[in-house]
Amino acid sequence: MFGMLSDAFPIRGYRRGPYIVIFCLLGSSAILYAGLMPPPSASSIGLLGVLLWLANLAMAGPDVMIDATTAERVVTHPALASDIQSLTWGLLGVFAVVAGVIEGPLQASFGARGLFILTAAVFFVVAFPAGLGWLREKRLSK
Repeated sequence: MFGMLSDAFPIRGYRRGPYIVIFCLLGSSAILYAGLMPPPSASSIGLLGVLLWLANLAMAGPDVMIDATTAERVVTHPALASDIQSLTWGLLGVFAVVAGVIEGPLQASFGARGLFILTAAVFFVVAFPAGLGWLREKRLSK
């Protein structure tokens, strides 16, 4: 769905970067609000569920965009296809381990709310390179 959306409706001639930035802003806002909202009550559990759903949506969108960019690179550099895939999946695994190792001490130090607020900043790590055009995406002609 995200791939079709970005391909059908490019933003300012770009199909990947702007969508990554939008998804990351959405996710950062949702998770920051979840971290700053008062303790959940029976009436706000639904809101918290929506915020967490938006945060998950904001992770899925850039994942699809980055996979699409990887697929484009494989087409333009077929000899490097296995290297590109290995790099992408290898880094995902490495950083998943790093996140798993540090989340416990961060939770102990900052609590659940602090961890939500820190997580809001992580979205900018993904949005920053996309916003600066590091995807080397070519602008579509009109």
